[in-house]
Amino acid sequence: MSTSNSFDWISFWDKKAQSSTDFQATGRGSMDILGFLHTVREISLTLQLTRDDSLLDIGCGTGIIDMALSPWVKSINGIDISDRAVNRASDNCKNIPNVKFSVGDITKLGRETGTFSKVCGYSVLQYLRDEQEVRTAFECIGSVLKSDGVAFMAANPDPAKFKDYMKIVDAQNCSTHEKELSKKIIDATLWLSPEKMIEVAEKAGLIATIQNINVEIWQSFYMYNVILKHRT
Repeated sequence: MSTSNSFDWISFWDKKAQSSTDFQATGRGSMDILGFLHTVREISLTLQLTRDDSLLDIGCGTGIIDMALSPWVKSINGIDISDRAVNRASDNCKNIPNVKFSVGDITKLGRETGTFSKVCGYSVLQYLRDEQEVRTAFECIGSVLKSDGVAFMAANPDPAKFKDYMKIVDAQNCSTHEKELSKKIIDATLWLSPEKMIEVAEKAGLIATIQNINVEIWQSFYMYNVILKHRT
C-alpha cells in the first residue's frame, strides 16, 4: 500500500489501451457485462444525470462508459492520461456528436471555473502519488464544478480491506511472474481510508460523502465511492 509512488502509470495505461477488448483496455478485465451495466447504472443514479448536464469523465479509458451515458446528458468531455486510450475512445465514439475526448490529468484540468454540472472519475484517485496530490485533484474538481454540481469519485481501495484483497490476489490461478507484477502494481496504488478522503476533501473546500459500491459490482468487497459537493 503506497502513500507515495513514482510508478509509470502513463506507460501502464498506454499498454492496457492496446488490449484486445475494451474491458481489458480499461482495467475491467475481470468484469462481466452485468457488472458493467450495474456500474453505468450506479454512475447515472448517483449523479442524477439529466439532458441538461455537462459531464466531465476523468480517466475515460476507451470511452465505453461515455458511450453508454451519452443519450442521457447534454455533453461529455472525457479525459485520460493515456493518449492511446484517448485515441481508442475517440474511435469508439466517433459517431456520437455530444462526446469528445482529450489527453488530460486530474491534477491539471485547465478548464474554466464552473464548466461542468457533473464530474465522474472511476478508479482514478488510487493512481495518484499521495494525499497531497488527492487534495490538488479535489481542488481542481471544485474549480471546474458548478456551484450546485456533483462529483462522483468511484471505486477507491479501502486500506481496512487490504488483507481481503490480497487473499484474492494470492489465490489467482496465474504464473508467479504475473502475481509478482500484480503485487508491484498494488504496492504502487494509493489506499486512503474513507475518513482520510473526507478530511482531504474538507481541506480542499468540498464536502465528501462516502457510499458503498453496489454489491453486483465485483470491486464492492474492498472499495468505496466518494461523492463531492461544494459547501452550501
